[in-house]
Amino acid sequence: MNSDNLNTALNYYKGWETGNRDLLKVSADLKLISPDDTFNSAEEFFEKCWQSNGVPLLNKKFVSEGNTVCVRYEIKMPDGSMKPFCEWLTIEQCLIKEIQVYYDRS
Repeated sequence: MNSDNLNTALNYYKGWETGNRDLLKVSADLKLISPDDTFNSAEEFFEKCWQSNGVPLLNKKFVSEGNTVCVRYEIKMPDGSMKPFCEWLTIEQCLIKEIQVYYDRS
């Protein structure tokens, strides 16, 4: 397990939950792929996604191997239900290069 990559991921999610963008170490050419959209730069990613910061990510589980960290978490929805998410992060030199996000759109 690469502890530097795991720490990069841990800080990334802490940054989202606390609104501390300085904790998100992402590459300028970050690529994010999700069921709803694809972004091809950190600038585009922050412009379209940063307003979602501050939401608690519950029951986080991390698995790290090589330059990949997988994170599973849940978000409590307005109706009280829990919605699961899974994200695959590709990390190079302590910068997140790619995020693949999986969740049920329904």
